[in-house]
Amino acid sequence: MEKIPRAIAFHAQSVKIHTYIFMLTYLVISEHLMTKKIHPISGLPELLPAQQRIFHDWINKIRSVFEQHGYAPIETPAFERLETLTSKGIAEHEIYTVRRLREDDGQKQDDADLALRFDLTVPLARYVSQHFADLVFPFRRYHIAPVWRGERAQKGRYRQLYQCDIDVLSDRPLSYRSDAEVIMILSKILSSLQPSIGSFHFYINHRYLLSGMLEAFGITQNDEILRTLDKRKKIPSAVLFRELQQWTDRPEELIQTLDHFSGPLRESCDRIANSPFKDSALVARALNELQGVADLLEAFGCPAELYRLDLSLARGLNYYTGIVLETFLDDHPGLGSISSGGRYDNLCEQFSARSIPGFGLSLGLSRLFHWYIEQLDQTLYATPAKIMIAVQDPATLTACCGLAESLRQKGCAVEQYLEYDQRSLGHQMKYADRAGIQYVIFASIEEVLSDRWIVKEMSNSQQTIYTRKELLEYFGC
Repeated sequence: MEKIPRAIAFHAQSVKIHTYIFMLTYLVISEHLMTKKIHPISGLPELLPAQQRIFHDWINKIRSVFEQHGYAPIETPAFERLETLTSKGIAEHEIYTVRRLREDDGQKQDDADLALRFDLTVPLARYVSQHFADLVFPFRRYHIAPVWRGERAQKGRYRQLYQCDIDVLSDRPLSYRSDAEVIMILSKILSSLQPSIGSFHFYINHRYLLSGMLEAFGITQNDEILRTLDKRKKIPSAVLFRELQQWTDRPEELIQTLDHFSGPLRESCDRIANSPFKDSALVARALNELQGVADLLEAFGCPAELYRLDLSLARGLNYYTGIVLETFLDDHPGLGSISSGGRYDNLCEQFSARSIPGFGLSLGLSRLFHWYIEQLDQTLYATPAKIMIAVQDPATLTACCGLAESLRQKGCAVEQYLEYDQRSLGHQMKYADRAGIQYVIFASIEEVLSDRWIVKEMSNSQQTIYTRKELLEYFGC
């Protein structure tokens, strides 16, 4: 037998070693990739299926209230032109711009400066101006959708969040009556979410009322002082007084005055109406509107104690021109405002020469919902089905599927268990228990042929036998 040349033998051994090293490296890399920890992106929350079901339930409740009052849904693109979004005083660092990873030489110029919307109000102004001829005024709309903000990710602050907006806009002067209706609708929405969110209060002000009172202290209203007043509850009094000194030499008296006339909406308006401030034309106009809103809220059946006048409430955005509003949960003020908004008479001026006044409120759905989920101490279940049909014998599958469909036609939510291969009836029962199924229906082939179906109530393990007809009657759903 011929001997293999030493060089060839060495080469073969070398190939084996390299192959072994390659395979070992591949296995190590594969193991690393399989076990690599996935880190969530901060500020971009995700919900588990059971939580998502509750979130959708909230949205359905909110949508129902909107449509009961004649408000129509709209959708706008997630993208807007950057110049559209930067026109109303938002800080540029809060806006996410959008670009392609690789630019196309044939790309149209109008694709260049796009950004993700940071709220639903500015896109609304563009939408109304663009579709003005096709809309019926007063235009009453709602919009439930995500927005994106360049927030520093922290508890209660998200970079992607759902907002829920309601607005009414007009092609002629819009009265305070529409303001009152929108406030009433938001009151109903928050009430529909009880007891989940607990008690709440609306804090209301009027930019004219605030302007008139500031004038009494020699201050001309400007964006800077509005922002200072807006943050008064977040900074020490000494810091607040120091900042106010650039506009008045009586900062403490100013704050005391604003606090003195703040309180229950109607009572506070009455106090101001009997004070020297009533002689201001701005104050008189604001009082007329606020008192009118209070009257209508009472006519709508809204509890008067829900609404309070807060004279230091300014709302920093520069498009508000009349009534402004924020809402807080009574037992959780640290959560911050859960809804806010107000009157904007000039919002559409960038897009249209027409005067299109409006009033709108926005509910911070994501912040409120994630807070609610954190408070829950009960087990949540993902499935919307309360009935599951188990397969005890593969020969019964056709009958099981037929029964499931008949129950669905009755309006029942039914899950048909299909992955029964190597899954015993006991395993299927364990699945149903973990999924939160209330009733499991099953039968052997002999029982199906004799029209007997067993219903197991999962809460107490009680089992009852029904015919198919009796089952359909029992589960009227």
